[in-house]
This record gives sequence, C-alpha cells and structure tokens, in this order.
Amino acid sequence: MPASPVAVAAVVFGLILEVSAANLWGRRRPRGEILPLALIGAIFLAIGLFRLLV
Repeated sequence: MPASPVAVAAVVFGLILEVSAANLWGRRRPRGEILPLALIGAIFLAIGLFRLLV
C-alpha cells in the first residue's frame, strides 16, 4: 500500500523543524525561539507518523 503524500510531507516538515530547533539550541538562542519550532515540529511528526502507520 503506497504512503500518503500528505503524511510523508508532514514527517519531512516536522523533521526540518526539529533540526532547526536543535541548531538554535546549539547556538544558545533564547528558549522562546526554540520552543515553538520544537512543539510544531513534534506535532507534525506525530500526525505524519500516525497517518503513515494507520
């Protein structure tokens, strides 16, 4: 069964946001800049993975 393009896009977008948040964390940016990226990335990852697995 082929994977849904929307689910794959959600996973890729979530990973991009998580990597961006990790890069900001490494540069010692304020938590207010990192937390929204990490939260939104985690939501996209969770939704994408759920759609892929179900």
